[in-house]
Amino acid sequence: MVSWTILSTIVALALGIRAAPVESSTESLKQLTQADFSDATAKGLWLIEFFSPYCVHCKRFKSTWQQLTLDKASKASFGFQMAQVDCIAQGDLCNEQNVTFYPKITMYQDGQAMETYNGDRSLEDVSEYIDEHVRVFTRREISPGATSPIVPNALGHVVQLTDTTFGAAVAEGPLFVKMFAPWCGHCKKLAPVWTELASRMKGVVNIGEVNCDEHSTLCKKEGVSGYPTLTLYQSGNKLDYHGARTLVALEPWITKAVAASSGLPMLDTSELEQVVKTEPAFFVYLRTFTSPESDLDMVTRASHAHLGGIQIYQGTDPDLFDQFGADPASGSVIVSVKDHQVDSPSILHLSADMSVRSIERWLNRHRFPSAFELTAGNFPDVMRSSAADLVVLTVVGRSDSASTETILGEASRVWNRRAHGPSVLFVWMDFEQWEDWLRTMYGVKSTPSVVLADHKHLLYYDVDETEKAIALDARKIVSALDAMSSRSLVPKHSENWIERKIRVVHNGLEVFGEALAHHLYLTLFAIIGTLAAVFFFFQRIVAADTRDLSHRSRMGARLD
Repeated sequence: MVSWTILSTIVALALGIRAAPVESSTESLKQLTQADFSDATAKGLWLIEFFSPYCVHCKRFKSTWQQLTLDKASKASFGFQMAQVDCIAQGDLCNEQNVTFYPKITMYQDGQAMETYNGDRSLEDVSEYIDEHVRVFTRREISPGATSPIVPNALGHVVQLTDTTFGAAVAEGPLFVKMFAPWCGHCKKLAPVWTELASRMKGVVNIGEVNCDEHSTLCKKEGVSGYPTLTLYQSGNKLDYHGARTLVALEPWITKAVAASSGLPMLDTSELEQVVKTEPAFFVYLRTFTSPESDLDMVTRASHAHLGGIQIYQGTDPDLFDQFGADPASGSVIVSVKDHQVDSPSILHLSADMSVRSIERWLNRHRFPSAFELTAGNFPDVMRSSAADLVVLTVVGRSDSASTETILGEASRVWNRRAHGPSVLFVWMDFEQWEDWLRTMYGVKSTPSVVLADHKHLLYYDVDETEKAIALDARKIVSALDAMSSRSLVPKHSENWIERKIRVVHNGLEVFGEALAHHLYLTLFAIIGTLAAVFFFFQRIVAADTRDLSHRSRMGARLD
């Protein structure tokens, strides 16, 4: 039986005088042969045109195909390629691929023919067909790793941990632990909340507790410096919880933290609008078909520092690259989205020489919205942030929070566009809720008040260059920051004189204690050496005075 391809070839040759072949393909049109077809299409998404140089329909479609190869060249970053097969020159290959008409346009995925395109061969229709298949191809979920057969917290109870059982519990993970002392008032108040949390976290995370009076060595080893200390242990990572110790705050935090530690959730364009609407700040790690797995590993490891905090997604949707203005040809990027806007996001381009630590620093620097509320939950992260030198703290009533965020957001954007000056966070606090603390710390007695706070050094500024209170105005806040940066403002202390002296002594003792713990013999040698030097110095003085007195006694009484 003569195949369709052979028969069509004979007919075409017989009519060669009347039907001139299609002009030779340009170099931009990739051609596949029997020798390289299988290897080329083995990985990724391929749109193949099987054609005959004598086919009238192929001639008409040629310009469309050429334009498509130009328009879709950027899709190579997402694993998409286009190629042709000349069935006159590659008859056996076309027979193997069941080509029975020209042009036959077939989509291949990882070496397998998925479907044949039967729609209109217009530029718009084929272009839309390609875009949809690329979107579907890039949205494929990452194959989940082997899951542990052990169900965490199967009974929904709090586990009592000891020196001997703690290590095994951490290894089994995930584990959320309360380090407490029986006499601690805050610990007693937390006890019923902790029991209820264990019940609600059944099947999600193990909930445990350690009595530090009975297991002081363990608590010291884990760096417990106050009670209660709440810590999540997961996949070799350790994360302390600093938020409110209420069920309303604890439950979503631990749920989010455990989910994030199992991998970065996927995000595509259809979900983006809702995420932007609900989350004031988040990150998206965008990767392409050619992105190395090491990039994903680094971003995942860097994200562990923010478990339970800001959300970090991953995306492969080409439309996300377009949405954020990122070039897929440049490789993997991390996008910082904040203030419920996707315009002009901050973008970090990943490179081979980048480390997990450098990614962590970038995430930390961009984790907060332009303006937000300072609460008990985020206070440690904000006021002791390594990514911020200063905090613009605005004190208002809650009814004025929306307008205040608008003003602070404007000031933040103006300040952060500058290439110089300290890094600054812009926050507001509810005066009614924090009145006592604000009065004690910064002398705030009314609203609105604006304070430039250097909490790490317990310094602050509350007046501008004219010695007037800093006004709640974006331009004047930026002006005060400029004056502070140029050292035109004199800082005030959040502590009184006695408190400052006590802190200096305390810090000195801490340094001495740390030196003694890590360099015992060197520290003792330095102490002995210092004492010996002081003793020798005073001995010389005493000896000199003794010689002088002896000399005077020999000279006798004065005559004048």
